[in-house]
Amino acid sequence: MVGGLVLPQPQHQAATPRTAAPAPALEQAPCCATVSARPVRGLDEVRKAHARNVKLGLDRSPPHLRPLLAACALGEWPGSMEYAAAIFATLDEPEAFDYNTLMRGHVVGGRDPAAALRLYVDMLNDGVEPDGYTFPFVLKACAQLAALRQGRQLQGHAVKLGFLEHDEHAQNSLISFYGKCGEPELARRAFEQMEAGERTAASWSALLAAYTKAGRWADCLESFGAMARDGWRPDESSMVSALSACAHLGAYDVGRSVHCALLRNTMTLNTFMETSLVDMYAKCGCIEKATAVFDSMDGKKNEWTYSAMVSGLALHGDGRKALQVFDAMIREGHQPDEAAALRTEAVERGLAQAPGFSAVEVHGEMHRFTSQDRSHRRTADIYEMLHQMEWQLRFEGYKPDTSEVALDADDEEKRSAVAAHSQKLALAFGLLSTPEGTPVRVVTNLRMSKECHAYSALISEIFGREVVVRDRNRFHRFRRGTCSCGNYW
Repeated sequence: MVGGLVLPQPQHQAATPRTAAPAPALEQAPCCATVSARPVRGLDEVRKAHARNVKLGLDRSPPHLRPLLAACALGEWPGSMEYAAAIFATLDEPEAFDYNTLMRGHVVGGRDPAAALRLYVDMLNDGVEPDGYTFPFVLKACAQLAALRQGRQLQGHAVKLGFLEHDEHAQNSLISFYGKCGEPELARRAFEQMEAGERTAASWSALLAAYTKAGRWADCLESFGAMARDGWRPDESSMVSALSACAHLGAYDVGRSVHCALLRNTMTLNTFMETSLVDMYAKCGCIEKATAVFDSMDGKKNEWTYSAMVSGLALHGDGRKALQVFDAMIREGHQPDEAAALRTEAVERGLAQAPGFSAVEVHGEMHRFTSQDRSHRRTADIYEMLHQMEWQLRFEGYKPDTSEVALDADDEEKRSAVAAHSQKLALAFGLLSTPEGTPVRVVTNLRMSKECHAYSALISEIFGREVVVRDRNRFHRFRRGTCSCGNYW
């Protein structure tokens, strides 16, 4: 949980936006220069450099500690963030630069965004004034948590301190934040509040991603065209958003134009982009082109690539070929289940593997649940609410769907796993803890299952509540029993 995050107000007015952060004085730190002058090979190397500082009596010297703090915060070794926090704690008077470094470490790869927000609160309580580099990090933390209320408070802080106006990095972070919270209209408003000369390719990419996350495919393509007319060369992110929109709309001609633009701009096609091309061509019914891109990806295919090809073939009636591709996926050692897909993305993005979880925002706090979780202080109330929810759903003909449960277990165990799924626990707590008529917002790092999708739709109808779920791919808005995705995700 992010406890009690009704953010304290900054005490001082910043003089200029995006104040330059003080750089570590490496020329005064010979024993640390080797840490920052080349890539650090591991935490042991940082520990040795830190030990040398202690022997020299420099263990509390900010210029000597900052390179070590940065190396640990941005390193991806087991225990690196804990060591970074220990180094931070030895600073007598940490400055904004130090807080920013540690916050950045928490949001890299979504390690612990809640810790980044707590650190921001500590920063304000300690009387340390944020600088222009602070807000992109804390807004990213809010985006990762889909914490809309906290993010809007942070926007107010940034405006008050003068760090939002004319700061493209903070403004782009704000657009991205609203997009990842499922608020494309607010993302668009933030985009339009930027001066035309301040917008960059990153600004457009953030807007396109916001529309993609919300399933606003036509708006995404319209904005993609406006980006080109405005003279901006699309980057990888905007290309992928456009291809995704084309795939869902069946817009083959536009998708082919995007592919031609990729080739014309001599962009290096990575696995993610090529998989997007396979998905677009397959969903548009052009199996020959999908197959050509797929076959050209020697050694670069992952679970997503195979899944896109199998789905496209099956969708257009070539079941035999779909089975052949599926068999090839198995032979290549790829597992076609959700856990395998999560592992693959984690490896590709350099992230640590994380268990499945769902979280819900209530009164400014993020409450996080795992499957069959009983650690929450209101566990008894939550499970009683689950029982009431299922009891009411059964009157509407609801029957739990255990077909997607990836457990080697009997039917009773599968039903138990489905009944106490992390998303259902978060939804139950949200219904318990928020006023009637208000939306319940859930964020999960898993793909929405068919069971949870049908369950959420029924809950929205029976309880008369809007249910907003951000899964690992997109947003689902359930109103009166229907979803914004049109049951296609």
